[in-house]
Amino acid sequence: MTAMHVTSPIAHSAAATTSTRGIVEVFAGIGSVARGFCAGGGYQTLLLNDIDPHARGAYVAYAGEHAPYFDRDIRHLRRQTLSQHLGDQQVVGLLGCPPCQGFSDAGQRQTADPRNRLVTSYFRLIGQLKPRFFVMENVERLLEYKLFRKHIEDAGKTYCIWSGVLNAALYGVPQTRTRAIVIGYHKDLGITPTMPLPTHLGQRAVFDYGAQTYVDPCTKEGLLALGLLGDVRVNWSDALPAYLLQNGPKLNNLITLEQAIGDLPEACSLEKKQRYAKAGSTYATGMRGASERIHDHQAWNHRPSTIERLQAIPEGGVLLGDGKRGRSRQYFSQAYARLHRDGLARTITTNFHNAGSGRFLHYERVRTLTIREAARIQGIPDTFLFDMPRTVAERLIGNAFPEPMAGTIAAHVRAQLGH
Repeated sequence: MTAMHVTSPIAHSAAATTSTRGIVEVFAGIGSVARGFCAGGGYQTLLLNDIDPHARGAYVAYAGEHAPYFDRDIRHLRRQTLSQHLGDQQVVGLLGCPPCQGFSDAGQRQTADPRNRLVTSYFRLIGQLKPRFFVMENVERLLEYKLFRKHIEDAGKTYCIWSGVLNAALYGVPQTRTRAIVIGYHKDLGITPTMPLPTHLGQRAVFDYGAQTYVDPCTKEGLLALGLLGDVRVNWSDALPAYLLQNGPKLNNLITLEQAIGDLPEACSLEKKQRYAKAGSTYATGMRGASERIHDHQAWNHRPSTIERLQAIPEGGVLLGDGKRGRSRQYFSQAYARLHRDGLARTITTNFHNAGSGRFLHYERVRTLTIREAARIQGIPDTFLFDMPRTVAERLIGNAFPEPMAGTIAAHVRAQLGH
């Protein structure tokens, strides 16, 4: 199994009315899932929708007007409206990542958060469009939410459904982004969806932020230390852990931070350039693609007091309360924490410029990740430009779904459905 990397704008086929692989993405953001499905599964984007005009603008600037992009409230989006643009085109798949702020562990959960009700709108569209398949992504906690379980129960009358928690690092992404994935196949197809098999783990040692040492990712200890299985209460006989322990050494090695962003220009010494060249990175090459220049790679303006604090943090370490150098006392300690070149990034959020909000400090530089570095970590190609205020770009990147992971899921879906 090999990794999928998006290297150039994807040709869409809104004009191809006979398409048998047409997809629609709602809550589309910058269209990361649709691009992954086009590149990894050979699908064609028919239409995208998101209420955020900045997301639409960024997508159109990158991909052009290859597919209609609505910026409408999904609660008022109906099949009749979509038909005006879809015509006779068949919607084979519906993709969507409803906003998850009300579910996320990153903030105070609000079960009455109106954004949670957008999940209801997503399942309503499934009922109206009747696609052959649907794929949905959200935070892990969604699977425990009562309203969501009711939707799954109702959808299960028409669709065979698989759901589980997967980590983006296992699918060729240099970050431990753990998310709930739901895949549904129409029962008329007579096919039961299964877990998309991981493409990455390998035997190369990876730096563990908790123990401040290198670990073997193919062991139980390594899987837990690196956070690759989400909740530490793991049943090792479950499909994913069992698969990784048996097949992990044969998979591609995990993508490290240096492999993902180490080639980006910034006063790099010859020794460091040689180190990067020796490490090699098809991931970075794929992200760079046809881009001749590196855009969106300006450092954030940190306060002098912040810079002074950041200088005291060793590679892979954290700033302790007394301001002295040292390792993290808790594995998931995030505030004022530096990445490690041979480690994995933590989940890229919508606030990665803030050193106090997560492990977002560059492994070598005295600054947090740039827009381009965070985009690389999310699998967004260098040819995707963010011609907008950096705080807006930061939000769009943090909300995006990793494209390489979407491509692997797409290839899995297409292989199972055989279309």
